Amino acid sequence: MKLSYPYLRQTRPTDMLHSAEKLRQLIIENPDLPICVAAGREANPWDPLSELPLMACCVVDVKVVELIAYRHTVNRYLCFTEREELHTALANRHLPYTHPVEKAEALIEKDFADHEPYWQKCILICVDN
Repeated sequence: MKLSYPYLRQTRPTDMLHSAEKLRQLIIENPDLPICVAAGREANPWDPLSELPLMACCVVDVKVVELIAYRHTVNRYLCFTEREELHTALANRHLPYTHPVEKAEALIEKDFADHEPYWQKCILICVDN
């Protein structure tokens, strides 16, 4: 299968997926300890001058999802866990700039199909405040 976007390849993984072996081992060794989730300075782009080394994340959700585990063509900062979200984002990218509409719809469907092999099941830890 030839891809429309050469950078959408398994040779260009994101940094999103990590081994959970260390976390598993710490939980096994310390089953009674609570887990505190914190984000570093770089995780908060809206406050680049923050002097805080860590920001506590008080809202934590853990679930099994499928996500695109490789650099997709929409926005490198977005994490798509629903195919419909990806389809909508691709439509928002193509529809305003491609005429006629039929040509845009064909581009959207081709782009969407090109992403299909890169969905990967994982445990997602979502944090927020």
